[in-house]
This record gives sequence, structure tokens and C-alpha cells, in this order.
Amino acid sequence: MLKKRNKVLLSILLIVSMFVGMTNADTSISKKSNSVEKIDFELLELMNATDKGERIPVSIWLQDIDQETVERQTERSIGFTKND
Repeated sequence: MLKKRNKVLLSILLIVSMFVGMTNADTSISKKSNSVEKIDFELLELMNATDKGERIPVSIWLQDIDQETVERQTERSIGFTKND
């Protein structure tokens, strides 16, 4: 009786793990397709023209947030400041 229960539990565990694995594969594919939209057109052309193992130097531009603007918008939305 105990062996049968263990077999059933193991079967359920395998089915659940396979299902979770399949759903994670789908999300990783969609993340890859969305990342192409974030690449600059010129860089995408360069990537398509170069060999697979060739390195391409790139720079990344980061835009910092203005903390004062964030605090003002938060104060307006919640109705009081952090000093209140």
C-alpha cells in the first residue's frame, strides 16, 4: 500500500515539474522576442552582419530619476509629505 502511494506521489510530482518547466520555457521565449524591440536598429543591423562569435563594443545610456520630482508626485498623490 505504501509503495503504491509513493508511486502515485512521484507520478504527480513529475507531471507538475514537467508542466512548470514548459511554462517557464514559454516565458523565456517571449522575453527574448521582446528584447529585440529594445535594441537600436543600427545595432541590430550590425549584429546581423557580424559573425556569431564576434564581439561588438556597445555603450548603454542610463537615465537617472530625479528624486525631487518623485517625492513631489508622491506628495501630491498621497496628500502629505514625508515630514508630516
